[in-house]
Amino acid sequence: MEPFAHAYGIAREKDADGCPLACLTITEPYLNGFGCAFGGCLIVVANTAAQLTVGTEMIGSNYTFRYLRKAMLGETMRAKTTVIKRGRTTATTETAVTVGDRLIGTMYADFFIAGESPAEGAPFDVPPALGGVTAPEADVVLNGEGLSLETGAAASIVQMFTGAVKRQMVSDLNLKGEGCFGIHTDHTFCDASGHIDPALLGMLSDEALGHACISSVGPCFTTSLTMNLFKSLEPGTFVTCSAEALMKSGRLWYARGELYGDGELIGCCSGTYWHSPAPNA
Repeated sequence: MEPFAHAYGIAREKDADGCPLACLTITEPYLNGFGCAFGGCLIVVANTAAQLTVGTEMIGSNYTFRYLRKAMLGETMRAKTTVIKRGRTTATTETAVTVGDRLIGTMYADFFIAGESPAEGAPFDVPPALGGVTAPEADVVLNGEGLSLETGAAASIVQMFTGAVKRQMVSDLNLKGEGCFGIHTDHTFCDASGHIDPALLGMLSDEALGHACISSVGPCFTTSLTMNLFKSLEPGTFVTCSAEALMKSGRLWYARGELYGDGELIGCCSGTYWHSPAPNA
């Protein structure tokens, strides 16, 4: 099991056919402010299942997540991956995330063997806009404000994306239409290959994109998230995601963002978010 997935609380099981499953039971620390599991839970459990299936020597590069239903307190999310296509150094996967017999989300992802990326540099031009964030003296950064937390402990990893920090994210958004989130990484945030786990980058992306939309309109839920990574990162990198809300269609909001490692552009992301005026109804 990858260090980050293990610290986050992911368990490993097998189905009746012996295929690996990644599982996460939703307890109170994993709940967002609206009483359901926040979007990062699906990202981590789905990516872990894919890693278990394709092999720990592979690293994810291109991801698409779709959120279909909420996961609630006490429910167990289970993810199973199918390899759609496998090459000598690459694999394309589809992952289904379920609660009981209900499909609650999917992930499509491309993987490559570490050190043998199928493409050099960014696969498309990224519009210049958001810029990197200089690393401050704090473990977690939200819109420029540092939050000192214990680094390297399983409890603090969950805390970084839930609990008090999550509540502060919702209440202290002072940049309308924008979101920025950053974190100092160490070995705890690695996958089995020793690189920073892409699931962490997915969580950062979802938080920053979500903040951008929340600061524009209020409570929102993730409906889809796409992330493209241009390079893998080593532990010790200060990782940030800067995002902005671009447009809306009815109650659906669209946002885009950029990922940086020590100020260098290392990926981009985009997402759609559904505005719910009464999220607890």
